[in-house]
Amino acid sequence: MAGDEEEEEKRFTMIYSLKSEFKCRKFGASHKSREVFFSSQWLHPKIYLVWRIFWALYHLGWMTYDVWYDVTNNPHLGTWLIYLTNWTFLWLTACCLLDAIVVCYSNCTESSAEELPWFMQLLWLAYEVSVVCSLFVSIVYWSVMFGHRKNFGPLAELTLPSLVTHLFNSIYVLTDLCVRATPIRLLHAVYSILYLLTYLVFAVIYTETGGKNMNGDNFIYRPMDWSDASILAVFVLAMAALAVLHLMVYTIAVVRGVVTEKVCRCKKNSLDVVVHESLYTASQLVI
Repeated sequence: MAGDEEEEEKRFTMIYSLKSEFKCRKFGASHKSREVFFSSQWLHPKIYLVWRIFWALYHLGWMTYDVWYDVTNNPHLGTWLIYLTNWTFLWLTACCLLDAIVVCYSNCTESSAEELPWFMQLLWLAYEVSVVCSLFVSIVYWSVMFGHRKNFGPLAELTLPSLVTHLFNSIYVLTDLCVRATPIRLLHAVYSILYLLTYLVFAVIYTETGGKNMNGDNFIYRPMDWSDASILAVFVLAMAALAVLHLMVYTIAVVRGVVTEKVCRCKKNSLDVVVHESLYTASQLVI
């Protein structure tokens, strides 16, 4: 009977938590637990600090190399930042650097404040965008661009920088999502959509004002013909894909919390891990 009551309570918690995700205030980034934003779900704080610093240096190093590679191999300078891949990798690198700074600061200082400060709220939103859009870029590259290499030319060439920005980026964000304790909110999907819309506005303005790509063509990506009415359907499909990817990321975060709770219960006295059970409780999710 006790087991049945426990399972019933779990089902109630999951349903209650899911419903709470659709409240208007969940568009915001206020949160009453600061600790989950600079802690790992599993790792000791010192090990997690090393994790954050390593990935910050990794992404900074690769971004520097990628810019250098583009400058030395691209006859048309100044086009590195016109591509969505590079926008997203730069965004991901910035998030990694800021994550490392926040974790370093949190390990060196003690704060009695419980409310999430504004800069950590912005970093939370930026982090979610970096995860979803990194996955989006990888999927588009391997499903569209790599399969039609003749149409995309050098953009679809399989080089080491291309692997870093189209494959290793997604491996990293998925692995890091399972390691860190940062929660994911369903309604924050809107910010990834706004990110893509911002890029599309930039792409239209850049193209219509005579901007050129790395080959000197008057477009960024060959299929982006703004006079074609079907391009609207492509954009709608892209927005839907972002929403689905965000739902997938949210699901992984929830499963991460469930697994943590089970590990904590089964090995409470023998396993030395950093656990944030509140990540999955209804009281935490509705904050």
